[in-house]
Amino acid sequence: MPKLASPASSRRSSTTLGFTRNRVLPGWPIPLDYPLDQLVGQEVTQVCIRLAEVQIDFFRQPQSGTPDTWKRGARIDVEVALTIEDDRGCVRVDPQQFMLNEAQRSNGGLMVKLLGKKVTEVVREPRNELRVAFSDGISLLLHTDPLGFESFHLSIGGESITVTGA
Repeated sequence: MPKLASPASSRRSSTTLGFTRNRVLPGWPIPLDYPLDQLVGQEVTQVCIRLAEVQIDFFRQPQSGTPDTWKRGARIDVEVALTIEDDRGCVRVDPQQFMLNEAQRSNGGLMVKLLGKKVTEVVREPRNELRVAFSDGISLLLHTDPLGFESFHLSIGGESITVTGA
C-alpha cells in the first residue's frame, strides 16, 4: 500500500450567493524520513511523455561494476510543471499545457536529455519542491501547484508518496 504523507489539509470550495471561491491550505510535504538519498546513483532509463504527465523511470545497480545486476529503481510522475536546467539556461515544462500549447509539447521533448544520466544530488526546496541534479550538470526542479493540487509522485525504495504545494 502506498505511503502517503498525512495531509495537513486539502483544497475545498465553498459557495456564497452563487459564487464559488477556493481556499488554499497547506499540502502534503515530502516526509523527513522519506528515502530521497536512495535516488542518488540511479540512472534514467525511460521518460514517458503523456498529455498531462511526465514519467521518469530509473534503474539502479546495487553493486558498482556489475551490469548484470541492474534492478528497477525509482519513479517520478510529474503532473504540474518542472524546470530543466543546464549550462545553456533553463526551460519550463508544463504537462498540463501539452494539449493546448505546441511550444510546451516541444519543451517536453527536451526530457530525452535525461536518458542515461545518473542522479548526483537531491535537494529539498521551499514550497515542497524538489531539485534533482544529474551527471553532466543537468538538473530538474519539480514544482508544486500553488493551489495545493497533486504536483508530483515519488516512488523510491518501495515507498510511494504524493506531494502537493505547501
